[in-house]
Amino acid sequence: MRSIAVGVLVAGWLGSFGVAAQTNSDQQAVEQLLANAKTWTFFWEQTDQLVPSTAASKGTMEFFRRDGKLFGRTTHMISGNCEFEVVLRADGFTFEWCGGYRTPQSSVSVDPADAKFPFKNVAAPRKVWFQPN
Repeated sequence: MRSIAVGVLVAGWLGSFGVAAQTNSDQQAVEQLLANAKTWTFFWEQTDQLVPSTAASKGTMEFFRRDGKLFGRTTHMISGNCEFEVVLRADGFTFEWCGGYRTPQSSVSVDPADAKFPFKNVAAPRKVWFQPN
């Protein structure tokens, strides 16, 4: 049911996708899509595949607002949990890895055609996917 709701929200948002004058509303749509799911399972894997395999590492994230900014928080990570600021873009968001994986920021883009993994980065060697729960 959550995938259907996310799919409808993404489809409705697609109408304004890519229009320069809509940048603020596109960022709000990205934030709304993130907030639509109570939690997100995120997968990361060094692979040539476009979807995560059963061997992919995974964790859980939730997103929330504090002091007028959007934050993410990892939960249930063996290496430890952390909070981080999320930078919204018209086509997705950027975040910093944590929980023992502190590396430069990662960017994910929204894929309006994919209700299962609506946010992802499959262009980098270490691919990342977000699945709503």
